[in-house]
Amino acid sequence: KITLDNVSSDALVSVHTSYGEIDIDHLTASDINADTSNGGIEVNVFGEYSQYRVELDTSNGSTYIDGEEKNDSVYNPSLDNVINLDTSNGTIRLNFIN
Repeated sequence: KITLDNVSSDALVSVHTSYGEIDIDHLTASDINADTSNGGIEVNVFGEYSQYRVELDTSNGSTYIDGEEKNDSVYNPSLDNVINLDTSNGTIRLNFIN
């Protein structure tokens, strides 16, 4: 399991694990990449949904943005700031904190 709390970065924040959950809380970053093979991903990021290109992908699970279920897809594709969340087996929850 990977846990990050109260992290701020001007560069890419990238986390990867093969067998575990990823839990990121109170994150400030312009680009975020979280990838796991077997586990859920939860990311709580400072900012607004309208500021990020959001890429969500899971093979066996659901995806949520601010509590609303979404399809695996790319949202806001024309934006430069990227949040890329990918898991093979687990649910993805992305929440924006204003």
